[in-house]
Amino acid sequence: GAGAVGPTADPASPPGVPSWVRVPDFVGWVLALGGEISSQDYAERAGVSGRTALRDLGRLTDEGFLVRVGRRRGARYRLAGSPGAGE
Repeated sequence: GAGAVGPTADPASPPGVPSWVRVPDFVGWVLALGGEISSQDYAERAGVSGRTALRDLGRLTDEGFLVRVGRRRGARYRLAGSPGAGE
């Protein structure tokens, strides 16, 4: 109710970024890139290989944090709950 104590989550963003995510301020970073990223974006930002990026993004998708849009090399990843995420 009113006067709740503690941080408030953005209702458009999934709560609780998993602690293993390799990018600081992950949600803010994704939002700064227009709300979606590629595996290459993640690999460059996290300093990991393309395979590791795909593994991390797949895990985030499996956990319901991201939604994969598209297939193969053209795939993008959107924050779950963001406009267009279910397309």
